[in-house]
Amino acid sequence: MTQEQKVSASSMTKGINAVKGIELEKHYMSKNLKSIIKQYKEQLIELEKLINKIEKH
Repeated sequence: MTQEQKVSASSMTKGINAVKGIELEKHYMSKNLKSIIKQYKEQLIELEKLINKIEKH
């Protein structure tokens, strides 16, 4: 393998690893955002119950 080929192979490997890292980060961000949205929706239900209770008094 020539020096030029080694440099190209190294650059391609770094690029592929960077893409994999971005894909994993996208997966984790999506998972975390879905969890946050679920928690807010659950809290919204409780908040609505609390508001209704307060309004009745």
